[in-house]
Amino acid sequence: MGLDTVELVMDVEDAFDIRLPDDECCRMRTVGQLADCVLDHLAAKPNDRCMTAYAFRKVRRVIVGAFGRPPAEVRPNTAVAQIDPSPGRRSLYARLREELDWSKELFINNMTALLLFTPVIAAIAWLVAMMQPVAVQVAVVSIVSFLWIALAWSQRPRPFVVHTLGDLTHSLLRGNYIRVTEAADRDAEERVRIQVRAIVAETFGVNVARVNDSLRFVEDLNA
Repeated sequence: MGLDTVELVMDVEDAFDIRLPDDECCRMRTVGQLADCVLDHLAAKPNDRCMTAYAFRKVRRVIVGAFGRPPAEVRPNTAVAQIDPSPGRRSLYARLREELDWSKELFINNMTALLLFTPVIAAIAWLVAMMQPVAVQVAVVSIVSFLWIALAWSQRPRPFVVHTLGDLTHSLLRGNYIRVTEAADRDAEERVRIQVRAIVAETFGVNVARVNDSLRFVEDLNA
């Protein structure tokens, strides 16, 4: 490895608090391979990341952008009604669903029970058609229709009942923990790649806009 490459590896190790073995460094040919190596070593370290804090920061970012609230006023104990006084908090929930791809389950919308109950209704209707007298048919049909309507109403999309932004964050996590974790992983990976590119640009004295994952150390940077 050239002196510039040695300096690069040392800077990367210091920035991420990891140690990159020499044999791995010698096999690196591109910026992307360096970033991949950093990500592998970071994945081996204990992960104390807090998903609640991550989810709340995302919610706060949406609120600050959509409602113009200063970040200092958007806290876990802030009332949801204080952010969005509209009926049903429609504006807030709509923006969350639009901007956070993992927040779809903020709304209860489980149609499974309704779909399973429909064939039962059809079977009951057929049995009723075979029954006498007419009064019994009318009574049974009325009861079944009422139950079907009640079930359909219960399955309509509606927001969870929450009072504070902390409650909202916990509701999001309960229904979307895997999605939130995946989103956090993607964000963390992107931050690592951006930081690696910045270190490469500084070490070799090039514009960071020129640095991408396919940039080669020897052929493109004369390392």
